[in-house]
Amino acid sequence: MSCDQVRWLLLDANNLCWRSYHVLGSLSHDDKPTGVTFGFLRDLAALQKQHGTFHVVICFDVGRSLRKRLCPSYKGTRRRRLLESTEEEQGHYYAGKSQIDNLREDILPSLGYRNVFGVKGL
Repeated sequence: MSCDQVRWLLLDANNLCWRSYHVLGSLSHDDKPTGVTFGFLRDLAALQKQHGTFHVVICFDVGRSLRKRLCPSYKGTRRRRLLESTEEEQGHYYAGKSQIDNLREDILPSLGYRNVFGVKGL
């Protein structure tokens, strides 16, 4: 396969992570939550196999979204839902968020993924 025929996967990592959170959020090992990490890595491997490529660009949302500034009502119910949730539900949410941060900052780079990006506002 020549260079111009290489297939790249461009992944919305936050979407994959939160999908894993909602499906596997209660998964843990040694009392540490692992659902997001496990689900993301499982889906990443499946997508690479499905599309026959190891060329991946992994994109994470970082910081406050530009969309939120342009349209203040964007995802407005999510914050209210979080504030109205129980302390236990909030704890699960922050455990999921912590797994996403760990995945982006530590796990993916340690596995050799170099195309891991996060751009503020996007």
